[in-house]
Amino acid sequence: MSDVCWREACEEWVSRNPGTDPGIDPGVLACSILEARDSFFSDQEKLRWLSLNLPESRAQVVLKAFAGLGIDYPESALPLALRFDSIKIARIELFPGAIDTLRHLQRNGQKLALITNGTGRLQKEKIVRFNLEPLFDCIVIEGAYGIGKPDRRVFDFALDELGVSAVDAWMIGDSLVNDIAGAQAAGVYAIWVDWGKTGLPKTGIPGKSAAVPDRIIHSIAELAAGD
Repeated sequence: MSDVCWREACEEWVSRNPGTDPGIDPGVLACSILEARDSFFSDQEKLRWLSLNLPESRAQVVLKAFAGLGIDYPESALPLALRFDSIKIARIELFPGAIDTLRHLQRNGQKLALITNGTGRLQKEKIVRFNLEPLFDCIVIEGAYGIGKPDRRVFDFALDELGVSAVDAWMIGDSLVNDIAGAQAAGVYAIWVDWGKTGLPKTGIPGKSAAVPDRIIHSIAELAAGD
């Protein structure tokens, strides 16, 4: 989805800046931004800071892309990054069955916690937009709490807030690194949601997690099936 959102943001930027070089192609600009993003966010030591300061980080990515294409509009970097954010947020949708499954678990007396990485503002916007707060007993946002997945401390905190022991808890998520490996490090049973039905990556591939989930599902609705 990010690729499409950057393309749309770049098309708007080019159309609203008629004074730019007429040879600038929105698609080329978007590709340059994506390349700069991958390079910029590959620094694992800086990754957490970058993820907690996304507008500024993305502005730096845009500046890097501009420099690579010889575009001298540094004042446009942050507005373009912010426009990307707004387009992406508007396009976000919940996976089918997510709300119904959460309500089902809630009716069955399950204690529910939402653990999410990212900045407080952006994540809170999503939570409010989809009215998720009433469905959870505990919500932990990296930007507000100060620690994010896969750090086991964030899982320990959520367990303490719920009053649940690790052996009695499940973690459901789609990130093998943040959700699955993080939960298992905290002693929590980890369920991987393989939305795309891609299967587990082969171990030994650079950048891929070697975490093995305790269970694999393809839709969160599977958690409510068969009760």
